[in-house]
Amino acid sequence: MLTFGLPIIVYGALLAVIVLLVVRRRGLMRGETRHVTRAIWCPVKDRTVLAGLEEEIWDGHRVDIDACSAFSPTTAVTCGKACLRLTERPRRAPASGFPLLF
Repeated sequence: MLTFGLPIIVYGALLAVIVLLVVRRRGLMRGETRHVTRAIWCPVKDRTVLAGLEEEIWDGHRVDIDACSAFSPTTAVTCGKACLRLTERPRRAPASGFPLLF
């Protein structure tokens, strides 16, 4: 029985789109990565560095760092890779006019 007089193919396509959205949202399509080079904020060196990253194709989530200009040679990345967890550069807290009493 068809509702609203639509062909069955429309319902099949709608179901496929919903399934793909749920699968992507839950992160079940992980695994495919691409290599990109980006300027990112390094919390260890406290400056912007050029890094070669492996990121997921589906959502751009950073997976690993292959190279970083903060190290010499650039492929010898020996830090804890905290920059993988950063989504934006940390901002400094604004200076307050009130002295801290404790």
